[in-house]
Amino acid sequence: MVILGLVFAGYSVVWVKGAQIMETEIEKFVSAEQSLGRTVNYDSMKVKGYPFTLRAQIENFDWAAPGMWAWRGERLHIVTLPYDPSRIILGPRGPQTMTYDGQVYAIKAETLNIGLEENAYSAEAQQLTAEGNGAGMTLDDMRVNWHAEEDGSWIVGAAVRGLMVSPKDTPSVTLPFWNVAASGTDMAGSPVTVDATEFAVSNGAASTPSLIKMKGTIGVDRAGYPEGDINIGVRNPAALAQTAVDQGALTRQAADTATTMATAMGQDGEATLPLQMANGKLLFSNLPVADLPKLR
Repeated sequence: MVILGLVFAGYSVVWVKGAQIMETEIEKFVSAEQSLGRTVNYDSMKVKGYPFTLRAQIENFDWAAPGMWAWRGERLHIVTLPYDPSRIILGPRGPQTMTYDGQVYAIKAETLNIGLEENAYSAEAQQLTAEGNGAGMTLDDMRVNWHAEEDGSWIVGAAVRGLMVSPKDTPSVTLPFWNVAASGTDMAGSPVTVDATEFAVSNGAASTPSLIKMKGTIGVDRAGYPEGDINIGVRNPAALAQTAVDQGALTRQAADTATTMATAMGQDGEATLPLQMANGKLLFSNLPVADLPKLR
């Protein structure tokens, strides 16, 4: 019993020391963000969870990059293990808002957790909704994992289920599923390699979706437009073309032409479309079919 008591007392010391370190690290994070021109504010912080976890409970948090984005919420849990603080889990709870590009979106989620480790990030969400300014988004399930190596290279994998985006002035877009694996480096201007991605897309939950596979590279040119080469495999191209028309990305004529060409090029029910992005244009067989949005 004496030995057990000594072990318990020793562990209690470790937990208290860990709680002090957690509070210090959070204060360091706030200072680091402020030095970068961002703001971090909150009403109060308490460290709980004894004896199994360290859980900082932050009330009414506000994290923002003025003029760019802001994330505000009722409560934020920061969770780690007292004997292994190398992995931290952020768990926002209660009502939240995200401000981006001047628009405020109300966010609700049954589950929303963000994992932080050295050179690694992860995120999971279930039953997430975002609404604002007449637009909205619903998401059934999402899992994302990102990992960086010491040489600056990185890889990311994501799996999304049941995504519906409802723009303000155009019909909803449904993605029943979306799986992606991509890689790149942290060098400025380096392109992103889409190693493999597949998703389904339609202009309504009831319509038969297009099934799409993609591989290639995507970068950003000096003018801020996407550039690169992407090979796309499409089944049922008509649904994709109609979605593009509904969202204003293609004219009806361009969509009909693309659908006809894709159907003619199809083999075993799947069309392979070589696409290029250059000088602010999306090109199919060197013919411009759509304008690209500016990314920066």
